[in-house]
Amino acid sequence: MSIDLREFYQASDPSRTLFVNNSSDGKYYIDFSSVRGGDILGKLKQKITFFKPNEPTCTLFTGHIGCGKSTELLRLQAELEKLGFHVVYFESSDDLEMTDVDIADVLLAIARRVSQSLDKITLESPNKFNELLQGAWKILNSEVTGGKLKVPVLGDVGLSADKDKLSLSVGIGEITSKMKNDPTLREKLNQYLAPQKTKLLEAINQELLEPAIAKLKQQGKSPDGKTLASGSLDTTIKLWDVSTGKAIKTLTGHSSGVNSVRFSPDGKTLASGSLDTTIKLWDVSTGKAIKTLTGHRSRVISVGFSPDGKTLASGSSDKTVILWDLDFDNLLLSGCNLLNNYLVAHPEVLEELRSCQSPLQLAQGATVLVIQGEKLARNDDINGAVEKFGKAQQWDNNPLLSLSVRAIARSLMRQ
Repeated sequence: MSIDLREFYQASDPSRTLFVNNSSDGKYYIDFSSVRGGDILGKLKQKITFFKPNEPTCTLFTGHIGCGKSTELLRLQAELEKLGFHVVYFESSDDLEMTDVDIADVLLAIARRVSQSLDKITLESPNKFNELLQGAWKILNSEVTGGKLKVPVLGDVGLSADKDKLSLSVGIGEITSKMKNDPTLREKLNQYLAPQKTKLLEAINQELLEPAIAKLKQQGKSPDGKTLASGSLDTTIKLWDVSTGKAIKTLTGHSSGVNSVRFSPDGKTLASGSLDTTIKLWDVSTGKAIKTLTGHRSRVISVGFSPDGKTLASGSSDKTVILWDLDFDNLLLSGCNLLNNYLVAHPEVLEELRSCQSPLQLAQGATVLVIQGEKLARNDDINGAVEKFGKAQQWDNNPLLSLSVRAIARSLMRQ
């Protein structure tokens, strides 16, 4: 069988980065660790995950172009993410002019990529970065005008150029883009940042990395940090006391494995997403299921609350994201309004639904109680009439009922 050399080369092009998790790329991957002097990536993974999981590490991973560095690093990224690590990976050539790189360029590129990756983490306004960006924009004489630049994750940390402030990742992106494409501007900015590299490094550590790490470690824990929630393929959820490491409660209700758990911002509710395609809301204090949300057609991969706790987002392998309204007070009010006519006509039901007892509904219900009481009195049911009139008095201070309800009932009975 003859080999098409051109097709063979394109299929095995060493300069092409492989994404091993993709089935189309995975079949081309060859493990060359045996000729590289050992499982270097395995050792690096062990160093990060086992020996120094809470400490900074620095490793230089070198090799000539086309030897598979990017492929191996992407493989390491996938393995670390499976273990729950938050990984920021980017190709330096995407942000930097490789023929003219200064340390400030590298620091800005790191800051931009880190801030972009924190799409689910809310951090405090980065004041030091804002100050540096303002100075950079003045030097570059940016022509960005009007419109507020907003980064959904970091919040409204930037303002339009007329106030000399820009959103963090957007602002850095604009600056690095101008730097990369214009050597003169790059030189100007490097002259400005050169004496401030220490301040820039402090901003990255203190306003990005340290708070982001703290927030990421908090995921899965209650807001007070005292309780940890874990979901399992055995269909259960466990709540753990962080200080003792002991299980507090076991929550049961899903019919298949649990992929994701998240505490509400107030720590009172836990949301869980499962392979059974449902989301469940749990009362943390009792361990009881509050509600089951259905709508996905395949397994639920992830769940998360909005900062105010009134909206829940769920992502599924059915390729959809659903936003759920958890503003129960608002939902209850809507339900009460829809049932208003029925509740007014049936005050015995209104009496049971305390959440629907608005002053207006009670006043309307009191009118119906009076009518019911009058009918009972005319049918010689004095006790029943007294009960109705008494309840009507509680719901609405009707002047007609200011006299003794029993006297009213007796007078009606004689009519």
